[in-house]
Amino acid sequence: MEVASAPASPADTPHRVNVPTKLTYGVGQLVDAIAATLLPAFLFFYLTAVCGLSGFLAGLSMLITLIIDAIADPFIGALSDNTRSRWGRRHIFMFAALVPLAISIGLLFSIPEVLSEFHIFLYVTGVSIVLRLSYSAYTLPHAALGAELSQDYLERSSIAAYRLTFNSVGSFIPIVLGYSVFLTGSEGVLDRGAYSPFAWTCAALLLGAGLFCSIATLRLRHGLYVAPSHEGNLGRALLHDVLNLARHRSARILVGVVLMFNIAQGVVINLNLHANKYFWNLSEEGMRVVGLSQPIGILLGALIGAWCARHFEKKPVVAYGLVAMCFVEAAIPLLRITGVVPDNEQVILALVIPGRMIMYIAYMALLISFTSMVADAADEHEQIYGVRREGLFFAGVAFATKAAAGFGGLWAGMVLDMIGFPKAPNEAPIDPEVVTRLGYAAGPVAAALTMICVVILMGYRLDKKRHTAILEELNRRRV
Repeated sequence: MEVASAPASPADTPHRVNVPTKLTYGVGQLVDAIAATLLPAFLFFYLTAVCGLSGFLAGLSMLITLIIDAIADPFIGALSDNTRSRWGRRHIFMFAALVPLAISIGLLFSIPEVLSEFHIFLYVTGVSIVLRLSYSAYTLPHAALGAELSQDYLERSSIAAYRLTFNSVGSFIPIVLGYSVFLTGSEGVLDRGAYSPFAWTCAALLLGAGLFCSIATLRLRHGLYVAPSHEGNLGRALLHDVLNLARHRSARILVGVVLMFNIAQGVVINLNLHANKYFWNLSEEGMRVVGLSQPIGILLGALIGAWCARHFEKKPVVAYGLVAMCFVEAAIPLLRITGVVPDNEQVILALVIPGRMIMYIAYMALLISFTSMVADAADEHEQIYGVRREGLFFAGVAFATKAAAGFGGLWAGMVLDMIGFPKAPNEAPIDPEVVTRLGYAAGPVAAALTMICVVILMGYRLDKKRHTAILEELNRRRV
């Protein structure tokens, strides 16, 4: 590959990023938002309740594909960090990943009806591996590109806020298309034939947004700081970087938080549609309204999170956001289980919708600060070990996210099998005891696991004062 032009020194890189740049960069987050909403919200239900795959096989397929993807993430991050080409080190991966990502999303929700259960498992696993690898090949360089746009402590939170605002906008797309356009027939979310056009439409929108961002931000590639690339064997160099990452205290804490959070929330996300339909006993219209609370809450959370990031330290914002999520996640299902909430959809919606809104607001507020904390920890990593590896840093977080989400998905599948949830739930009434167990698993149990994140987070020590000192030292070295 060609050698890129001489990089700008971080000392000369402006701390402030103009609004058009933030907007064009933010559009690229629609790729992540559409995929990250479509798959958790609909795939597990589609595989189990619609296609008849057992909960264990559905969860096992997710675990296998996410583990493979998680293992590949550090290599993708390292390749992105060390690639030098006329297209830059981030954009070449973003361009290459978009078409296979879009195609695999469409195929995943177009499972042929003639396939047996085991062949469905093989089909889903194979397509999902392509999907997950191409998803990482786009999202990791895109995230690293955002970390490179500025090194300013507060400006990074602003960039994260723009990015996650587009995330909230993008999360509307699968929810609205699913509940208001494609899954609106007499069978509702159980209509197998509606999932294929639904997925291909989402794939086309995702592809367009990704290409727009990649083309619009391509001009930035020569103005970004480029750390020295590895000389010699990339595998040995990657192992060396991974070991340094494992020794870095801040990195260990952040990865630990990500692991516990995604194990717990992996259960909640994968059982969400089951819970809405069978635990809360919502109608198709009720599920649509509850589904729309997610993007609205995410949008409000992005605005509130951006304000919090400007006025408060990042660690407390993350901690309080976790506590708020846990409280709502546990309390509302318990009210239903104990009989406080009657079997009346209007009353249930009046309770569930505000609760979900609070959860999504808290989630987005903590996510903005947490994303910025990862970029700050990458600066601390450079100060300690003398190398700058944003791609590997975000790959480490992605590794923890996907591995944990895979185990969360497997756990969700095992829960369905253990509580005796039927493969064809529309053909016979479900035992009320099974429904109660479903509520416990998707509520109080997951909330208790999430609270462990708060305990882990207490060991994180990087604040604004410390980060300012780190940047001053790094700039002295580079100048």
